[in-house]
Formats: sequence, structure tokens, C-alpha cells
Amino acid sequence: MPGMCGVDLSDNYLHFYGIARTRVKEYYTKMFLHFLSVTTLNVFQIYKKNGGKLKRLNFLPELGEKIVEKYGKPLQIKKRSRTPMPTRLTERHFPSIIPPTTKAKPTKRCVVCADRKM
Repeated sequence: MPGMCGVDLSDNYLHFYGIARTRVKEYYTKMFLHFLSVTTLNVFQIYKKNGGKLKRLNFLPELGEKIVEKYGKPLQIKKRSRTPMPTRLTERHFPSIIPPTTKAKPTKRCVVCADRKM
């Protein structure tokens, strides 16, 4: 077949402006990012067929801004509670050295936590 078919063209577009990263280890994250890339490519194609003038490089940030404008929620800042912090976060913790038995290095354990048997 001469020329590039639709799949080849979409692969070419996704290669240059793809969202997916190669260092992501979880397969579901890779799949989500790939589907997001394909979706943005499809939206761009619809935009171009309806007479859009932007290039894809300029279209992607515009698309992101429009999505945030429409569906983004303002951040709600949570106020700190007036209850005191737990004692495990405010007491001074010092590791105590336990003499080694068969290990080469001594084990360290927190004095405060060891008293409470945590």
C-alpha cells in the first residue's frame, strides 16, 4: 500500500505529542495515558474538520484550559483543627542501642515507643 494509512498517521501524531511516558511501571497508568493521548488526538481531528486554525502543539494547552474552566473545582483550604497533636508526634524520641546478639550491628529502637510497647 502506498502512503500512510490512518493507523500510521495516528501513531505518528502520538509519537511527537504523546502524553504517555516510558518510565511508568504500572500497566493501567500506561493504558490510561495512551487512551488520553488517543482521545486528545481525536478531539483535535474533530476541531480541524470543523475549521480550527490552531496547530496541535497550541491546541493541547487550550484544550486543557477549557477543561479546567468547565470542570475544575476551586481548591478548598482545610483549616487546622484545634485539637492537640498526639504525644507520639510531640515527645522527643531517642533511639536506644540494644547490645548485639548474633548480628554484626546493634539494633536501634525508640525509647518512647519501646516504653509503650508500640
